[in-house]
Amino acid sequence: MLEGISEPAAVILTLTHSISFNAPDDKNVDLLLGLLWPRDSKEGSVPALSRSVRLLRQPAYRECLGNATSSAEAHAGIEDLEAGSGGSRRNAPSMGREDLRR
Repeated sequence: MLEGISEPAAVILTLTHSISFNAPDDKNVDLLLGLLWPRDSKEGSVPALSRSVRLLRQPAYRECLGNATSSAEAHAGIEDLEAGSGGSRRNAPSMGREDLRR
């Protein structure tokens, strides 16, 4: 929870080299997710985090984000996936439009 921001935001970083994270599946991590939430608006933060985790468990979403070379490309891929599955964007933080760095 942060002071000074008025809307939730998310950042997803793709790593050039995956890192060991002692995950139960023994797979290395190459995607990092950060959620920024306004301190004044705690409502919705847990559902948004839960939704983000559910999405990132799906191989199609991980592949989409891992292959994206910009946030615009990631947005378009996520919107395509959600349109195909009828996914809901309620309480979903938006990603910025800056380029993602690999």
